[in-house]
Formats: sequence, C-alpha cells, structure tokens
Amino acid sequence: MPASPPGQPNLFSYVLRARENLWMGVPASYSLNDLVTRPMREWLRQGVFFIAPLLAGKREIGVIYADCRLSGRALKHEQFVAFQHFVQLAGRCLETMAQKS
Repeated sequence: MPASPPGQPNLFSYVLRARENLWMGVPASYSLNDLVTRPMREWLRQGVFFIAPLLAGKREIGVIYADCRLSGRALKHEQFVAFQHFVQLAGRCLETMAQKS
C-alpha cells in the first residue's frame, strides 16, 4: 500500500528511519499523528495500534502493524511487550535466512 507520494514524510518511513517501535494513539505518540497520511487513515482507520520496523540486521524489510480493532478490545502493555519481542524474533529469522542464501 502506498503510504504517501514519494518524499512526503509518513509514519512508515519514520518508523524505518528511526528504527523505533511505536504504540500509536497514546499520549507519548501524539506528536507523530501528522505522519499518518490520509491514505494510511483510510486503511488503518482511527484508533490505537502498534507499529514497528521489520529489519533483517541493518536491512529494512518493511513494517509490522497490529491492532485490536475487530474485537474492540483495548491494547495492553503486555501486548506491546509481546509485539516488540515478535518483531525482534522475526527480524532475526529473516537475517538468518539471508545469511544462508
């Protein structure tokens, strides 16, 4: 999904560049709301979500997104910790696979 026209700042490019896991929709992330472009809002809707860079070592692969929009449940700190762990393990797996190629 294109996040925005090339060169326009957006949340996906920010997450990849900053290599930062984010919990969007909480006060600590309010300053980044402007990075959620209109096309992104059409896909993601409003609400709270997690987003993180997917990296294979130093190589940028993409971003991983998670929310509880369908169930309507609130996201919890324990889920954010588990999300971060999942992202880290996924990156390690991709890095290991790339080294074997």
